[in-house]
Amino acid sequence: MRFSFLFLLCCWQIGNLLGQASGITGQLVLPNGHFPTGNVTVLRAVDSSFVTGELILDGQFQLPEVPAGSYLLYFTSLEFASFYQPIAVEKSAEQLTSGDKGQTADFDLGILQVSPAQLSLDEFVVRAQRQVYVQRNDGTVDINVAGTLLAASSSTREILERSPDLTTNENGVISVMGKGNAIYYLNGQRVEPGQLALIAPANIERISIIRNPSARYDASGGAVIEITTLRQTKDGYRLGIQQNVDDSPFGGMQSYSALNLGINRGKLTFTANATAQVGRDRHIKFTTRDRPEPATFLSSAVTTDWQHKLQPFLVYGAGVQYSFTGSDYVSLAYRGSHDRQGGHTLNTNRIIDNIETLNYASDIAVNEQRINDSWSLNYGRDLDTLGSSIFIGGQYTHFKTDAFNPISEIGQLENGTTRRQLRNSMDLDIHILAVQVDYTLGLANGKAIDLGLRFGQVNNDADLDFQIAEQNQDFTPSPSLSSHYIYLERVSAAYANYRQNLGQNATFSFGLRAERTDYQLQVDEEQSLLTDHYLNLFPNASLGFTFSNGRSVQLNYSARINRPPYESLNPNLIYQDPYTSMQGNPALIPEKSHALELIAKNQHTTLKLGYTCTKDPLSGSALPGDGPRSYVLTRLNMSEDHSWYAAITQTFALPWWTSNNTLSVTYSQAFAYEFAFSAPAPTPQPYLITDNRFRLGKHGFLEVMAYYVGVLRDGTFERYDYGNLTLTYEKSLLAQNLKIRVQAADIFTTVRASGEYRQGATDIYFDNRWRTNFFRVGLTFDLNKLKKSNYKNQSTGVRETQRM
Repeated sequence: MRFSFLFLLCCWQIGNLLGQASGITGQLVLPNGHFPTGNVTVLRAVDSSFVTGELILDGQFQLPEVPAGSYLLYFTSLEFASFYQPIAVEKSAEQLTSGDKGQTADFDLGILQVSPAQLSLDEFVVRAQRQVYVQRNDGTVDINVAGTLLAASSSTREILERSPDLTTNENGVISVMGKGNAIYYLNGQRVEPGQLALIAPANIERISIIRNPSARYDASGGAVIEITTLRQTKDGYRLGIQQNVDDSPFGGMQSYSALNLGINRGKLTFTANATAQVGRDRHIKFTTRDRPEPATFLSSAVTTDWQHKLQPFLVYGAGVQYSFTGSDYVSLAYRGSHDRQGGHTLNTNRIIDNIETLNYASDIAVNEQRINDSWSLNYGRDLDTLGSSIFIGGQYTHFKTDAFNPISEIGQLENGTTRRQLRNSMDLDIHILAVQVDYTLGLANGKAIDLGLRFGQVNNDADLDFQIAEQNQDFTPSPSLSSHYIYLERVSAAYANYRQNLGQNATFSFGLRAERTDYQLQVDEEQSLLTDHYLNLFPNASLGFTFSNGRSVQLNYSARINRPPYESLNPNLIYQDPYTSMQGNPALIPEKSHALELIAKNQHTTLKLGYTCTKDPLSGSALPGDGPRSYVLTRLNMSEDHSWYAAITQTFALPWWTSNNTLSVTYSQAFAYEFAFSAPAPTPQPYLITDNRFRLGKHGFLEVMAYYVGVLRDGTFERYDYGNLTLTYEKSLLAQNLKIRVQAADIFTTVRASGEYRQGATDIYFDNRWRTNFFRVGLTFDLNKLKKSNYKNQSTGVRETQRM
């Protein structure tokens, strides 16, 4: 009923919100080549009333979407003389018309040379708070990290887990509401989820949640999360030091230390960063499996407690870029990590059946070392003023994990006690190579053609050696628990995308991406080699309408594919006890989806309606093992899934308060024809997130973030509701060079991934909890020394009301 009401409300609003607004970008430069900092505001030409505003950072500005009409851009700074620029935004969302010349131009105003200010100061400080969440017309959500409280996070994943539109399932996979699992891009190149740990939050400028990616992006996943890092453009250096200390009643203490350095001398830019994380981490999974029928009665309760010790987790990186004339550049970057993990994994299992009662307990001494190295080489160039450009990039990544985990196991049976020792040794090697070429041909009248090629190769070699020593006996190999898994995958892709204006009030784009996948899979040398190849075509299209009232509506379609993660294909058993294990499935096939989404926007209000049909969706279940007491948590393909999605986002601002709020409802219906799943009938799932930032005094801010994810019933699984309340306070000292932050995360310890389902004759309940509740004290110190300016530090901007 609630879903139907919201659906009708959204449809009624969309009928009234036919229109679109336009954004304006550009760059300012002084005669000496310095890129200044200041403010730009948009004023109505008829009465000079305020419309919106933005920061100018390192000469660059990006104004939020502006409705059609005539305006004056007012540029102010203590570094350059103030001036006005007349602008007329026509009905077309792809064009601007210069107010004094009447000529059509792109949104990008290009490079504008400004005159130096007559005022000379040794130091100045102008204060502001950046808008964190920005909704685009196409449904994309931009999360501004630099200069906000998010920059003080201890990991990129921590930022994502508290961002709107994103949720985390019981396997720790981040997905986009109404779209499913996402893939990740870093500065225009795709990266694996494991590489997120290599990105220091203090180096991130912006994270974009792209719900309807174009053909430029890989067709994998239901959506794209693109991460853009900061660029050093001013001549001089920047030094940042960060220290966080966390205390969690659930997970224990953690310390996070970070150092970031940026140096720019003329055309040469150098960056470096290093972080160290020490302390403890924890994850508990509790599962019950019950067969109530008297003939096959069984009751099993399994608890697995991963108590990891980071000793330590090191992340480091460096990059160098040389800029030629204009926007011509070449860059080389290295990112790496070294993680030595200790601690214990404790497992208990209590089994009751018609024969006896058994109690098993095991203690796994964790001794793992993981090394991650990634190199990237890029070249980029803007070819003309119409938007033509070329990008060439290559990336090589190497993951390596060595583990030796001895296991002590004890079993309490009715006829006595059993003890045995086990040895679990693993050698994992993953090599990833990717190269890509992207070319954009800019044409007159807002037309453009995007073309690109990409080749990626993954070589995954996993060797698992398991040995068992029964009571008072020597260790002997266990063939059933040991394996050697080799997986080779090559994906070749080509894409083309065309976009243009249809008259004065419509825009259109269409793209097609072709991907050919070849893979080889072998488990142990004596088994036959499995090979396959397939070619897929992925179209996408969008149609947008704009009107003079400054409102917009856009319709998007996209076809996507989601390939199984490498670990999900690996058939190596993860041992828990004699009757419980986890295992990948080499027979998994990719899931394919078709998504249709309608977005309507009216200044600070955004409405979204979407439908996604997924074939062979990836999932998992506890399936019966070899014996009557045995269960294996296995990855598998369901048959199909149909999902409907409706959401409304509202932002508003006062001089002392900014707020971003999203309410959505998802209705999913899944089918698993080959598996005997039974669950309650599907019901709508509500989702609400609110992020509020309050100005307290001159240099203080309080953030209140809360979200609630309701119960999800899709006809196969029932996932329980959960929520989060996090408070953060920040205080700036020492001319705002030093920031002190205090944070209480997941105050009521309500974040979890829990639920139940019925598979065959077995009722299964699961409950996962992570280290989400903690109290943090953090310090951040930033020191800037810029040679082409005569000031020591700056933080420029406009008031909060000018940020929305």
